[in-house]
Amino acid sequence: MASLCEGSNEPPGSLKASNSQVARDGLYEEALHYSALFSDKILKRSKAERRTESDKLESRGNFQSSQVVAVKGVEWFLQQCGVNPNFPALVLFTDEAQFTRDGITNFHNQHVWAYENPRATVPSHHQVRFSLNMWAGIIGDRLVGPHVLVNRLTGQAYTNFPENTIPHVLEDTPLINRQHIHFLHDGSPAHFSRTARRYLDRRFPDRWIGRGGPIAWPPRSPDLKPLDFYLWGHLKSLVYSSPVPDLESLRNRIVACSEDIRNTPGVWDRVRRSMRHRCEVCIQAGGGHFEHLL
Repeated sequence: MASLCEGSNEPPGSLKASNSQVARDGLYEEALHYSALFSDKILKRSKAERRTESDKLESRGNFQSSQVVAVKGVEWFLQQCGVNPNFPALVLFTDEAQFTRDGITNFHNQHVWAYENPRATVPSHHQVRFSLNMWAGIIGDRLVGPHVLVNRLTGQAYTNFPENTIPHVLEDTPLINRQHIHFLHDGSPAHFSRTARRYLDRRFPDRWIGRGGPIAWPPRSPDLKPLDFYLWGHLKSLVYSSPVPDLESLRNRIVACSEDIRNTPGVWDRVRRSMRHRCEVCIQAGGGHFEHLL
């Protein structure tokens, strides 16, 4: 070992010292690396927390603005009812709903009573799937449709449908009433498209109700639309009373069950009374959730 060190200019302990220096440098770099990772994680967490708080504030602001829109909308509706008690019959309420093969599965309210295990099953999530996107309207004592729409509804596709349908809907309406008919729909992206709003401005000037319209209405308000709080739920309960085997059967059931609803005596008068009551309760709740007050 002495002979090896004789030909070197470094002292005998220099090799061990250099190795120790390398080890210290490696530990220092590793510590810097983990410190940077830890700092980056803290920075990301603080950004996420700030983003969450801003999202909460934005969501709270959107909810409060939606409450204001709801109160103003229902106050206007009740004001029109005070001027003309028949006003709800002059509103064309419209909406879309999707009917699928799976139907409605509510395990909370679905019970099978038997002395022995019935081994009842509810098929869902079928491998072969099909669906229909349906549009319907209610005006006065008439149920319009339902009509089949394309499954992927765009602004142009939605606009083309009322352009071809509404003139036929209003054929049986007296001319004096046509000038006072209002059109109501929700605030879905297809309804809010520029094409749809331009059409409604031409067809129902200052007489259409919805998001971005001359008469504001909360964009997501299922408790304030007759098709949501009555028609679609009742229609689906009839359509899905038994399993649907194919698309044609689904279409035929929708038509047949809609006819049964259409022929129910006094149903639309009860729906209009419920609409007025819901508007009054919505004001009591300050535009917030009021289903528990009905």
